[in-house]
Amino acid sequence: NNGPSDAQLVSLTDATPTGTTFVSFSQGTGPIFTCTTPLAGATGTVSCSLATLAAGQSATFTFVVKVNATVLNAAPISNTVAARRTRLVIPIRSTRNA
Repeated sequence: NNGPSDAQLVSLTDATPTGTTFVSFSQGTGPIFTCTTPLAGATGTVSCSLATLAAGQSATFTFVVKVNATVLNAAPISNTVAARRTRLVIPIRSTRNA
């Protein structure tokens, strides 16, 4: 949160990309978010929430998926994460080749 105010009702959602299954999700740094995840080996959405992210605070997360055997070598796997706070949407995109 680059501030200057605290962010209220912060949420993060990330669906398993097409052609993958969920392996794990963990928080590395920052205030502790409450998170739900799909079962290992399944597909679904990771959802995390936090009541308040203070100005100047940040958090890091690691989302691990397994690429399905049916995905061709070098086929792109695209992942979009949404981080939100009340009345503000911050789209975050990441792309990685298999």
